Formats: sequence, structure tokens, C-alpha cells
Amino acid sequence: MLKRVAVALAVLGSPAGPGLAIAAHPARTPASEPHLVAVSDIVVPIIDGNRMSGRLSFDIVIDASDERGAKHLTSEVARLRSLAVVSGLEFSRLYVSGLRPVDAEILASELTRTLQAAQPEVDRVLIVKVAASMG
Repeated sequence: MLKRVAVALAVLGSPAGPGLAIAAHPARTPASEPHLVAVSDIVVPIIDGNRMSGRLSFDIVIDASDERGAKHLTSEVARLRSLAVVSGLEFSRLYVSGLRPVDAEILASELTRTLQAAQPEVDRVLIVKVAASMG
């Protein structure tokens, strides 16, 4: 963990700065600005067998392809939330337990795939907060 933090600080503190992280994404250039749409407080149950054993909660930010796409996605935020809930339910069923860490990379990938299928303006989904709890 400490090594990851050191690497992240080295990248952010390098002469390339945070643009290095942006340039790593193929749809971005260092000069372009992100177009973000926040969707918060998504909560789905963790189902273990035939009973609810906990809950998975997460907040996401949707990175739109351009400003026009971000405006359209903002008007569709209720639909995006419902798609995120459905994707979260499936992710929770397959990958989540209240006893182990949530794999945010898989969750982001699943959410990106689901939301891109419904809205082509979605570039990627970023996980801002994720937690799994028992009970």
C-alpha cells in the first residue's frame, strides 16, 4: 500500500504532473477537460444464498465524452442511477461479501459496460466511494 502511495505521489509530483494520468486514457489529451456527472448514494443488498447479508453502497462519477454529452447525461441522471442499481445488484450477487474488500476495478468495469450500452456519451465510470457492510 505504501509503495502504491509513493508511486502515485511520484507521478503527481513529476514534471509531467497530473497530465500524465490523463494522457494514459486514450480518449483524453492533456489539454482537454473532463466532463463529469456525479451519481451518489447508490445502495444495493448483498445477497448470500437466500437471505440479505449486508449492503453495498457506492458513489460514481460518469466521465462523458464531451460537454454536450455531459449535459445530456445530466438530464438522464435518474435513468443512469437505475442502470447503476441493476449493474450493482449483479456485481453484488457475483463478487461481494461483507467480509472482504470490494474490487472497485471490476465494479467500475461492469458499470462502464452497462452505462455505455445505454448511453454512448459515457466514456468511463469512476468509483468515488465504495463500501460493503454486514447486517
